[in-house]
Amino acid sequence: MTFKDALQTEIDLQGLSVAQIAQDSSVSKGAIYNILNGTTEDARIRPATRKALAAACNRDVRPDGDGVVFVESGAAQVTRQQSSQEDSVVLSWLTGRSFLTERHASAAFDWLHAREEVKELSGLHIVDRVYQNRADFLSLALNNKGAESITTVSVGLTVHYRDQDLSHSFSAGLSEPCAPGEFLEQTVFVCVGEPYSLSVEHADLTSATGAQQGARLPDPFHFDGGHVD
Repeated sequence: MTFKDALQTEIDLQGLSVAQIAQDSSVSKGAIYNILNGTTEDARIRPATRKALAAACNRDVRPDGDGVVFVESGAAQVTRQQSSQEDSVVLSWLTGRSFLTERHASAAFDWLHAREEVKELSGLHIVDRVYQNRADFLSLALNNKGAESITTVSVGLTVHYRDQDLSHSFSAGLSEPCAPGEFLEQTVFVCVGEPYSLSVEHADLTSATGAQQGARLPDPFHFDGGHVD
């Protein structure tokens, strides 16, 4: 994985902002955006800059073949302000993911497969992509930044294929606990085929004490059609 991709993955998983990372790393926002959009090539990123940006994500950066990987920091190198209650759980989109057999929104994929069979949607080939382990899928990630474990999650989503005027609402749920400081992801859709928009309508979360937990929801995901790497 390139440094750019590793950094973007942590931003998505942890719900971090470029402004927050810039403040914690003392690397300018402009320099960070240049890394994320590929203007600054990986080979030109100084080791000190890599280390500072990884530390701002509470991670260490390690070589991994021809690329890098972010790993859990041995000690917290950055002290952040306590998250507000509404930001203690963050939901975010992750593209370019493989299909998670044990954690996927079956209702969404049953509907997609049915639409493909009656030729309402084309170019999906979902079954082939699953068995070929293609990284063509969209995940919804939950990052628990709070102090309590999240034990149950139920999320309502709606997809709209604008060119076909075709919509469908479905639910997704995470069946395993998410401890403080950890994240979980579930495969919720596929990033191929016709253009669509996917929105999280609501999220119902319960903590280990039985209390209802709020969450920061992501902006709608817009897919322009074709394929997302």
